[in-house]
This record gives sequence, C-alpha cells and structure tokens, in this order.
Amino acid sequence: MAELQASGGAGGGPSAGPSMPSPAGAGGASGEDQAQQAAQEDERRRAVMSQILSPEARERRQSIALSAPLRLSAHVCSRPNEISSAVLTRELVSVPAVSRIALVKPDRARAIEQLLMRMAQSGQLRGRVSEDQLIDVLDQMPDTAPTSHPARSTSSPSPLAGVQAVLFDQFGTLTNWQDSVVRSLADAAEVGDAGSSGAGGGEDSQVDWLAFAQRWRDGYMVRTREIAAGKPGPGNIDSLHLEILDTLLEQDEYKALRKAWSPDRRKDLCQLWHRLDAWPDTKPGLEQLRAVDPPVFLATLSNGTLRLLIDIARHNSLPLDAHFSGDLLQSYKPNPAMYTRACDLLGFDKAARQRGEVALCASHIDDLRAAAKQGLRTIYIRRATEDVNVPHGGDAVRSKSDGGEVDVVIRKIGEIAGWVRR
Repeated sequence: MAELQASGGAGGGPSAGPSMPSPAGAGGASGEDQAQQAAQEDERRRAVMSQILSPEARERRQSIALSAPLRLSAHVCSRPNEISSAVLTRELVSVPAVSRIALVKPDRARAIEQLLMRMAQSGQLRGRVSEDQLIDVLDQMPDTAPTSHPARSTSSPSPLAGVQAVLFDQFGTLTNWQDSVVRSLADAAEVGDAGSSGAGGGEDSQVDWLAFAQRWRDGYMVRTREIAAGKPGPGNIDSLHLEILDTLLEQDEYKALRKAWSPDRRKDLCQLWHRLDAWPDTKPGLEQLRAVDPPVFLATLSNGTLRLLIDIARHNSLPLDAHFSGDLLQSYKPNPAMYTRACDLLGFDKAARQRGEVALCASHIDDLRAAAKQGLRTIYIRRATEDVNVPHGGDAVRSKSDGGEVDVVIRKIGEIAGWVRR
C-alpha cells in the first residue's frame, strides 16, 4: 500500500478520476427495480475496477489442471480464515479466470475496492495498479472494516452516554464539498462557453475540475493547519480561499484561467463554498438527533466563517442550534482553543468536557485526535471524499471497542441518535 501511495500524483493515467458507483436501491423502489439497480451498480463497479487494475491484477487467466496446486489462491489462502472460493473448484478439470479481489471475504473485498476507487478519484494512482501492488494492498488491509457500532448488550453503557451536545465539522462531514465545488466550477465553465464575461471562453471547459477542486481543498488543509500552529495568514476563510485560488492559478496548466478570471470573478467563485450541498443522510440524521429526549445541542464547529456556516445551513435547511466558526473563535482547527472556546460558549467547562458531555463528529481523524485531547468524545464518520491520503484515516479508523482510538465509528449521521438516546 505504501508503494501505491508513493507512486501517487495529481492525476493522469487511466485511473485519474473514475466516478465511484453510488449506493443501489433507492427508498421505495420495488424488488425488481432494486435488483435492476443492483445489477447496474455492479456493472459500473466492474467497469471502474477495470480502469484501475492492470489485466494481470484483475484476474489470472491460466487454467489449472486437476492435479496441480491451487496457485491462483496461494497468496490469499495462506491464512486459515481466508478460505477462497477457488478451493471449491479443486475437483474440477479447470478453473476460469477469477478476480483476485473476489478471492477474499466479501466485506474485505468491498473495502479494498472502495479504497482503490477513492485513491483513483483523488489522483493518487498513476497508471494502473499492478499485480504486486494489489497483493501489497491485500496483505495490509484489515480483515474487517466495521461501518457502524457493534451489537452491545443492554447492560453495557453507550460510549456516548451522558453526551449533551454534539459538534459537527462542516466540510466533508455534513457537506459533500467535492461534488458541489466540481459541479459549480463546471457550470461556471459552461456559462463562459456561452459567452458570459469573466470566464475563459472554451478553454476553461477542458480543465479537469475534479483535480482543480482537490488542489484547492488541499491548499486549504495545509494553510489552515499552518495558521492554527501560529503562522501568519488570513483569519477569514473567504480571504483564505481567495489566497489559495490565486496561488493555484499561478500553475502553468491554469494559465488560461489566470488570464480569464478577473479579481472580481475569483471572489465570486470563492462564494461557491457557501452553497455546498449536504450529504443525503445529513438532514434526516440531524432530525433524528433533534428528536432525542432529553434534547441534545447540535452545532457546527468549523474553520469556515460564521456567514458561510449560516449560508450552508440555510441552503440545506439543516436543524442546527448554533455555529462556531474560525472568525468567531479567532483560529482554525486543530488549535486547542477552537474546541475549548466552543464548549465554553455553550456552557460546558473543562469539568463538563472531562465528564464526556460534549462530542465532536468529524470525517477527519486528526480533527478528532485534537478534540479528544480537550476531553471531547469522538465520533468518526466515514465519507468517501475524506481522509483519502491519510494512512490512519478512512477504513483504518476503529472504535475503542475494536481496539481503536475513537468512541464511535459511523457511516450516517442518524446513527448517533441510537448512541446518545437513554
């Protein structure tokens, strides 16, 4: 896996940005429709993986004689708990080509495919994944990747028992910044193609907007951490986004945009971060939390400005009680003051934090690590766009009950209600 990450780049090659299949089975669909959707999703998944994996990594094409050892599954079957489906073919004359990933447990196979898709989407993979690289991934991926809380007896206390306030990170946790920004940039390019002033004519429509958005976001992650550590920089996220955009446009590949986008145009583009769409589970999940009795405070804790957080909440009709922003708290996460000041303003002092009365939900493990140091309980939510380049993030995160470092691991916001409900 280290080899894969080391070979990563900003993009290029056949795997520079395949679209990830979306979940199948929309609510209310008939069984036949769901089956058809599942088949379509499976076909899309296969198509994406065919772009990511080299032919030898996808399958072994050689036939296996009856008396020959099962070399096809020798790597995978070296562990007792990973008996592959190929073992069942020992009495057959030959074995057709079989996907290497299909030889491991289904849950683990899905986790491996999702990891490879995220790495491809973010531009980490340069060229197709070789067989040796895939074996490296198979070796290092955990056997299981829990997606929600494990079953617990009614006598076991919830890790979120006593929580009276849940703070939420914004970018990536409540909102799908990637799709929102990419779509907005592409729409802006289409407007430019139509002849609107301030755009790049037809040239900007040829830009890889996914890569552009990711670099913009990466610059934000670097600069906010620098400023949180004491380096000089804008305390207003709009100004910071503009600074990063200006720096990004200095790259040669964006010279057409640099010429086309005036200072006013660039400021307008920074406002698209105020109109991010929420993940589909965000609003219903918050509404589930809103129904918990006794009630729980729900607030955002974000590096964004107060105006940005309000704009996003209004845009998505999110039921939140308060917003704690970078400009309000005078810093950026992971500065400890961001967590302690937000808690203090809600009326939760150090003693209350130590009692576990405040939790932070975020899709970034480093954010949760910083919060835990200030006494907050921690809820990690897996999001496809987040912690992609973080070895200890994503599917590697485990709850304390599974030997990890966070209190709870979830996939949907609504799962929190089950943990905090008494």
